[in-house]
Amino acid sequence: MGCHSSKHLHRELTEIDPLPTKICPTCKQQLTQRGWCQPCEIKRFKDDFHNWTSGNNDLDNIIRHSQLNTTGPLMFLEWIPYDKFENIKEVDRGGFGVVYKATWDLGPKLYWDDSRRCWVREGEKQVVLKRLYNSKNANAEFWNELNRHRCKQNKYIPRFYGFSRSPSTKDYVLVLELVDGDLRHHLKKNFVDTTWEKKLGIVYNIAHGLMTIHNAGLIHRNFHTGNILRHFNGSQFLTYITDLGQYKPADKQNRNDIYGVLVYAAPEVLRGEEYTEASDVYSFSIIMWEIASGQRPFYDRPHNAELAREICNGLRPPIIMETPQCYVELMEKCWNADPKERPDIRELEKTLMSWGWHMGVSQKHSVSDQFISAEKERLRLLEHLGSQLEPFKKPHPESFYKSRLLNFPDLPKPRNLYDGIGDSNDQTYSISGISGEDGK
Repeated sequence: MGCHSSKHLHRELTEIDPLPTKICPTCKQQLTQRGWCQPCEIKRFKDDFHNWTSGNNDLDNIIRHSQLNTTGPLMFLEWIPYDKFENIKEVDRGGFGVVYKATWDLGPKLYWDDSRRCWVREGEKQVVLKRLYNSKNANAEFWNELNRHRCKQNKYIPRFYGFSRSPSTKDYVLVLELVDGDLRHHLKKNFVDTTWEKKLGIVYNIAHGLMTIHNAGLIHRNFHTGNILRHFNGSQFLTYITDLGQYKPADKQNRNDIYGVLVYAAPEVLRGEEYTEASDVYSFSIIMWEIASGQRPFYDRPHNAELAREICNGLRPPIIMETPQCYVELMEKCWNADPKERPDIRELEKTLMSWGWHMGVSQKHSVSDQFISAEKERLRLLEHLGSQLEPFKKPHPESFYKSRLLNFPDLPKPRNLYDGIGDSNDQTYSISGISGEDGK
């Protein structure tokens, strides 16, 4: 059954622009969205089931369930033959898979054209292909967890179009919306031009995105700057959170195994305790630090059992002297060793929103004063250092920022540095120290 494309139809049009006066020519029922008749579309999906298979019954059931329960275009999954992709280029390798950029020749289905008896598709589209290592051996638990997170899609999560399969490795492939790149690379490229107002905006958007995840009853479990995407849509930068439900290799579903990036993982998680919303909040605090400093956390040392032990004993990244005090205090609350003492993400989002309001509307406020002073100091340092500023030192060869198995037995009970031994985490350094100067 042929299809034709409509290259100029946008996501907003198909999702938001209902045409309540239009009638389906097949069943004579009212259309719910442009060209979309719920009963008829579902019947067409069902009639097409025998024409495709992923080769995995669990995955077939997930795709079929999404199609039988969809309420509109671009809200269901497709099985997409791999030969529908062109210009496939590898762009990154992560702990659980390989990421490619590709062109999808016809793009996703939008609606059924009854006069032409075929699907209208969006047209040629740039997409991300994420090949999951050893996913040919994945069990039902893996696919169900992935689908549970997909079902909670929102504007802070890249669109998930469906699945395909690599003909060479037989690994399964996620087909996702293409965005510009991750926050880690965004900071590396743009840090010098990132004002404190922009930093606050990034932090707020991440907090709001994480709040939508927690409000949906989900936990990320692998939250770091490599899983936060930044995309410029022509007028503004958008923030997305990705890799929900992908916190273990596809063929490794031992519940006792912990996977992730050591320096973002909460100390209780390193000790083998369950992931919670509070453990995501801890990871958020390390992301806050990275946005403030422009540097990867603990970039200058091995990411090994010794570092894991020190983190459990209260070690945290050093405070950047030019950071607004309110920002420092919030960050320190989020990385408290006791999960119960960390703020709830909803509280965080509200706090950050109020800061943004003070910055934009009420300039005469202590919060505004702190960010304005921090920005003046940032500009002073940039002017002072000029070409000497090298904000991104080469990381230690044994530092790891891709997800991997975190197996560190016999770690101590997490504590803050001021809980009995030593002083509070009062290590500080100036951003000027990143360039090799002493900050004086």
